[in-house]
Amino acid sequence: MLSPSSYGLQPWKFVLIRNPELRQQLRPHSWDQSQITDCCELVVFAGRRDIEQADLDRLIEATCQSRGLAPEQLGFYADLMRRNLVGARAAASQCHRRMGGPAGLHRPGHLHDRRSAAGDRHLPD
Repeated sequence: MLSPSSYGLQPWKFVLIRNPELRQQLRPHSWDQSQITDCCELVVFAGRRDIEQADLDRLIEATCQSRGLAPEQLGFYADLMRRNLVGARAAASQCHRRMGGPAGLHRPGHLHDRRSAAGDRHLPD
């Protein structure tokens, strides 16, 4: 799916959490705000920190399919994204800017590291 994010990469996910036990586990990571456990549904914004070459390849392929283009026609765009994004921590700052906050707003080790509250598995990319 193409999106209105910078470069169209959409380096974030929204996770809907209805499970009360999971919301209880998340509360300490949310500055102990009671809204986390008082609500019946919680939407968590999970931003990716890194962009990989495979992410760019998927975007170029989707763009070519939706617009009827050959990959070579997007070569300049692909090279631009590769130079600016691959291997850099650009995804997190792209997410925060798009969401209206400053880059670097995230707190390392908290919800932004794609791990579940239990810390035993990663959220899907």
